[in-house]
Amino acid sequence: MGIIATPAPSDDWQTVKLEDAGLRPNLGERLAEDVEAGTIEGLHALLVLRGGRLAFEHYDDGDDERWGQPLPDRRHGP
Repeated sequence: MGIIATPAPSDDWQTVKLEDAGLRPNLGERLAEDVEAGTIEGLHALLVLRGGRLAFEHYDDGDDERWGQPLPDRRHGP
């Protein structure tokens, strides 16, 4: 389970470039390679926040399940 945080007062996140947030600028390519290679399975969404600003977001479609019961393909994201 991920980290649980206090919800933001709105859905308008300030954004920051990956490199300005101290992250490697090729994060998206590295994530895509890991997903394609099967290293990361079942990832539906990944949000990276640094200093309260959104530095990266990724959404993926695919199979889903609820408590071990398969659900139809889902589209995840905004």
